[in-house]
Amino acid sequence: MGIKELCKDYEKGLIVLVCIILWIVVYFATNMASKGRATHSLPQVISSLPFAPEFVLVYFSCFFLVLMPYFFVKGKENFRKVAYSYIAVVLISAAVYLLYPIEVMREKIISQGIFHKMVAWLYAIDYPYNSFPSLHVGLSVLAALSCYKFNKKASLIFGFWAVLIAVSTLFIRQHYFLDIIGGALLAVVVFWFYQKRC
Repeated sequence: MGIKELCKDYEKGLIVLVCIILWIVVYFATNMASKGRATHSLPQVISSLPFAPEFVLVYFSCFFLVLMPYFFVKGKENFRKVAYSYIAVVLISAAVYLLYPIEVMREKIISQGIFHKMVAWLYAIDYPYNSFPSLHVGLSVLAALSCYKFNKKASLIFGFWAVLIAVSTLFIRQHYFLDIIGGALLAVVVFWFYQKRC
């Protein structure tokens, strides 16, 4: 690998790092800012799903899916558009969280099983306020869309992966169904804007 290729990889890695740091800082800052404020709730469109703590593994897999564009998106300009899309989804979501905080009604953890403990740990570090739109779903869908032009087969797999992540948010009581719809729609709109208009 030559110097030019190493520089490109370094730049891509730096962009990824900036996006991850922004995601973490903005998410937790807005979540903590909603603590103690008046919150709202959304209708539970799907109320018959059981609590399934095993899905916490699928939920956490989002942090791997959102990295996939790093490996599949080719070209500096294309990758920058993806980065801008990620940043836009995070910032728009954060604005909604601050303007209209939604509180999710979570499960009371009683069992001491390993998956129950993982969900309890998640609940402990992640306050239940940053609900609509779901960033987990938005960024997962955005990752799948971003890879489509470069590897359609992989993108379809990532799309299925994103659906599983969306479902996992319901099974572990991290989101309402409408949060999923909001996150997915936000990802599609932002992706279209940066790919078609910019």
